[in-house]
Amino acid sequence: MQQGMEFIARYSKNDLGAQPLWDHLFNVSYLARERGNKVGLGNSTCLLGLVHDLGKATNEFKKYLEFKVGLKEKLDFQLDGSKLDHATAGAQVLYEELVAKGGIVTFTADILSIVAASHHGIMDALKPNGEDALEKRLKKQEYQTRKNQALTNLSPKISQKLNRLLNSNLEDEIERFLLRASEPTDTEVESYFKVSLLVRYLLSCLIDADRTDAANFESGQGLINKKNSKKIKWRVLIERLESYIESFKVEKEIDSLRKDVSQKCFEAAKMKQGFFRLSVPTGGGKTLASLRFALHHAKQHQLDRVIYVIPYTSIIDQNAERMREALELDIQDVDIFLEHHSNLIFQKHGLDDETSEAYDKYKLLAENWNSPIIVTTMVQFLETLFDSSTNRCRRMHQLANSVIIFDEVQTLPVKMVHLFNLALKFLVSGCNTSVVLCTATQPLLHKIQVSARSLPYDALKEITVSQRQKRESLNRVMVIDKTRPAGWNSRELAKLAIEESDNKKSVLVIVNTKRKAADVYNDLQDKANLPIFHLSTSMYPAHRLTKLDQINEMLKERRPLILIGTQLIEAGVDVDFDVVIRSLAGIDSIAQAAGRCNRHGDRDRKGRVLLINSSEENLSKLPEILCAKNKTERILAEFKNDQAYFENHLLSDPAIKRFFKYYYYDRNAEMPYLVDHKTAVGRRDNLFELLSRNGQSLQAYMHRNQNQRPNRFLCQSFGTAARTFEVISDSGYGILVYHDAGKQLINELAGSYEPEKQLELLRKAQRYSVNCFRYELEKLMDAGALFEVQPDANIWYVDEQFYHEELGLTIFKSGLRPTLNV
Repeated sequence: MQQGMEFIARYSKNDLGAQPLWDHLFNVSYLARERGNKVGLGNSTCLLGLVHDLGKATNEFKKYLEFKVGLKEKLDFQLDGSKLDHATAGAQVLYEELVAKGGIVTFTADILSIVAASHHGIMDALKPNGEDALEKRLKKQEYQTRKNQALTNLSPKISQKLNRLLNSNLEDEIERFLLRASEPTDTEVESYFKVSLLVRYLLSCLIDADRTDAANFESGQGLINKKNSKKIKWRVLIERLESYIESFKVEKEIDSLRKDVSQKCFEAAKMKQGFFRLSVPTGGGKTLASLRFALHHAKQHQLDRVIYVIPYTSIIDQNAERMREALELDIQDVDIFLEHHSNLIFQKHGLDDETSEAYDKYKLLAENWNSPIIVTTMVQFLETLFDSSTNRCRRMHQLANSVIIFDEVQTLPVKMVHLFNLALKFLVSGCNTSVVLCTATQPLLHKIQVSARSLPYDALKEITVSQRQKRESLNRVMVIDKTRPAGWNSRELAKLAIEESDNKKSVLVIVNTKRKAADVYNDLQDKANLPIFHLSTSMYPAHRLTKLDQINEMLKERRPLILIGTQLIEAGVDVDFDVVIRSLAGIDSIAQAAGRCNRHGDRDRKGRVLLINSSEENLSKLPEILCAKNKTERILAEFKNDQAYFENHLLSDPAIKRFFKYYYYDRNAEMPYLVDHKTAVGRRDNLFELLSRNGQSLQAYMHRNQNQRPNRFLCQSFGTAARTFEVISDSGYGILVYHDAGKQLINELAGSYEPEKQLELLRKAQRYSVNCFRYELEKLMDAGALFEVQPDANIWYVDEQFYHEELGLTIFKSGLRPTLNV
């Protein structure tokens, strides 16, 4: 190393103070080891942390940093593009040393080198067109990576630690993990897919460690957060929850059912870790019962975290509020209980220049799920596992040593089934995770046509109620088929809701699209002599919760009202109506809707659930709902011909099972996540294949190279698959709403510059956010309605003139039109 030469990891944006490179490498290796130790990968992650920024130990990079922050006027060397590559050097060292050590290419050499090279962006090993992207990266010349210069400049302590780790049991460590994560049913395809998940897990440990250290440096606190999460005393939360549960009185039949479910969850928590299915009727108290299971299970097995995942079509608000109340936690306690609704920081593809101010804010404020209890959505969960954003990837290691509860798991998009099932098996087998599949209408995830991608039915531990209890639950309602050839338009549906209310009853109307809900709401104005409410995901969570509280107060007093909404109200929303009118969808959705009718079974008569078919809903952009609707129409026809088979109830177990049989059979081909030439893949293929054998890309490589196979194990198109992945097409991002208490949070964010404080405020601001599609954001931007919280923060808020008290976010000032076309 040159005499007196100090190398820099970064400069602070606040005071231009410099973080020494050696400090950063030691800190990241320490933090990464802790994250990897959870699953027995401590040496691998420690090594990744030590080499990830090795390319910064050069004269050129020191000058480059000084130039970027204005300490140098110009550079005395030519840049290769707009930035200096510092990530490849570490990848080259890992690959060359590990191959040289054994004399042959190994899984370990491939895996660790691609992780090190990907810490600013997930890259392909093999591109879809057959180009060997990893080989091209690893064969970069010295003038491009300055690897040899960096190795020469390393401090003695870094060199010693590097050599020690390179000679540790890396091969054994990787092999032990893969053996633990494998199952007898795995074929070569499933095995390679799990290797992809391992690559992402290692990358998660590295990215989170890197960004945690960067945030600590920016806040001036050095190496803090040494533990990957706050070590919660589960005993304290358990005592609070048990006290809350004990306060419940058993006065009605439904109370006995809920008590029984809760007790069964308590007993099941003592069982060994694995897969669990909580199958109870709607209104059976799943929220608190599953939380009871999770807390006791976490304490029993000394786990780090409880993650509660709700459907993307639902809302977190009421469930989260109920849990906080039971655990005696306040909205301020985000370090213990975190709601994560949406991504409030806009993703910018290709934003990987960490010397830019925008990138520093972007990466340091990303949510990393380090709270002990997380309530989030299926979108956030799936993006953590498969999305291209390194901000979302960094959360994956938090899924290890956890209890993950999937509420209403039947809402999982069909195209995700293979990815989802194998990811859960990877987490349970390899990452010390327990999974609870929670719903009244269990989908057939254990009967997938490709058996190796089914959940292990024999290993599923059932938590359920008796057949008698299920029948009693069904007897709370009668389901009435009101579908007709011409269908129902909005005016007719509004008229039906008024007739069913008769100014004495409460009526819930559930339709399939936001536009339809808004139209029905508008048609009810001035036509009904009773209160009319509307709920939508276009409303920010705190606003919805206020509306729900108001609605529930009226329902408890048995006052008449009409509420219009979409399927968001079907999962985890505790409301109890006299009548439910449901626009035709899947039998599972109808069952969920029925759970909001005579919910407590305390009315003199059965509740009425009316099924109607809309003449105006456009479901072309909602293929899941359209297909489910078609299968339900088939079930309705069969029910008319043979009611005995369906136990004389449209929502019976035989009806649910037959519905899912039809639904999954017809869509079996979609389950590996199909892609076509319009995507980044550029051809017909599927993401499961791209993340496993990647056969078509391999054939393209061999066509390029005289029928020779690549000299490596990893041939996956990791980056292309991640860029192609979407849970919801064009799902967009969350924006804050400058309205009510949201105003104060936005003002505080605008005046806050400490990363730790900003992250705390962002977590609280989740309750004042609305998720928007990209085209909506563009329209709002064109209308001058969007404002950035801080320059280059990529966090935006909307003018309150574009927010309607009843319909939520609109694209017109004080308008009544919803933002979405669907």
